[in-house]
Amino acid sequence: MAGARIMGAGALKLFLEPNPGRKKDKSDGGIRRVIDAQIKYLPQFGIAVTTNPDEADISAGHVEHAPIIAGKPFVSHNHGVMWEEYDWGNWGKGVNASVVSAMLQADAITVPSRWVANALGYGMLRTPHVIYHGVDVDDWTPAKTPGDYVLWNKARVDAVSDSADVIKLAALMPNTHFVSTFGVPATNFRIIGRQPYQKHKQAIQQAGVYLATARETFGIGTLEAFASGVPVAG
Repeated sequence: MAGARIMGAGALKLFLEPNPGRKKDKSDGGIRRVIDAQIKYLPQFGIAVTTNPDEADISAGHVEHAPIIAGKPFVSHNHGVMWEEYDWGNWGKGVNASVVSAMLQADAITVPSRWVANALGYGMLRTPHVIYHGVDVDDWTPAKTPGDYVLWNKARVDAVSDSADVIKLAALMPNTHFVSTFGVPATNFRIIGRQPYQKHKQAIQQAGVYLATARETFGIGTLEAFASGVPVAG
């Protein structure tokens, strides 16, 4: 990686939460992709990720995690909030409260898009730092022969990641094959369930079209599709 520094004895030590480390990825979704990338790539830029808060120089937490270490800077990595026009119930309100609490305690806030930065900045009178998501293009080789299916591959179903959208579209296009992690199977609609990471990669790389219907803060899946040469409909 051009311009990267190799980690040495004087590296900045970061305590990160959550930190799954070597825990197997069980279709954990986009935030897990970001965390794994931090652990993999930050050492190349002189930042060592430690699991011992006592030896850390700085701490960072994703979403609602707030690993505050007395006297040391804390960065909140925000991935958006639960928008009020969706019916989240008390669960969503609780998540929002925890996310806002983490941001209020942070010395700096990062977000994955200007859209999120504008929304949070307007409500909090803070200026989040935009750090876009990314993928390693070397990991996403396009398939030699594109598949004949449209892929919808959210890792969960909720008010935003709503499989009803792809189900309706498949019903309107009976001559087009659809593959989805969730939904109701039909003649042209195959359900594969949540996929381990390697199978998830294959499903994207071999797709004919990647379908993005969710109101994303910044969809990593779209970047993975683009890097694989798969057109995105959204």
